[in-house]
Amino acid sequence: MTEDDVDADIVELFPEVERPAVLVRGPTYRSCRHRQIELDVDLRVGICRSCDAHVDVFDWLIEHAGKRWGALWSRHKAMKKDLSRMAKLSVDLQREVKNLKAQVKRWREKAER
Repeated sequence: MTEDDVDADIVELFPEVERPAVLVRGPTYRSCRHRQIELDVDLRVGICRSCDAHVDVFDWLIEHAGKRWGALWSRHKAMKKDLSRMAKLSVDLQREVKNLKAQVKRWREKAER
């Protein structure tokens, strides 16, 4: 990078007052999805382990929790449906056991005659 390239990226905030210039660069982490966030408790920020970008933790939580919440909710509904099906199956099996016991009792009584 030449000095002219660096000068092209410099923006003067207050040209009438002599102040140090600020170097503005675009983010280089556009392709990163920030899946591995490390929380800095002292600074109260999230830092992506992949690209070292500072991430707004609240936005990250909303985005990722929303996706996971949907997956968890669909699993919850499927488990409730399975539980209902198994409860019905259990009642049916208990009824069948009761009928078979009664049938065995009748056969024993019939065999004793």
